[in-house]
Amino acid sequence: MRIIRPYYIEAFILSMIANDFEISKICDAWEIEREEVITILNTYFLDMGIFTAHPLQHADIIRKEIVHQLRISPEIKKRRAQIQREIAKARERSRARIGE
Repeated sequence: MRIIRPYYIEAFILSMIANDFEISKICDAWEIEREEVITILNTYFLDMGIFTAHPLQHADIIRKEIVHQLRISPEIKKRRAQIQREIAKARERSRARIGE
């Protein structure tokens, strides 16, 4: 008999981001680091009172919520926009140096 223990939510999120094709595809297209995404998602679940996930009982529900949060999370959108602004500023500085 195999006993499957619940995962801490952060470990579960990390596992899903690393191993789930759809979630990896979403995260790979972004400028934001995976560690930041994990931190944002972990904070979201902890704020909801979800500290662990049992793989056999909760995996599908939490996976769907991770995908949903990756698509609508205001914190992720805000961080991505901030990184894009930083990239745009760096490009402008680079163009200004080349133009001199």
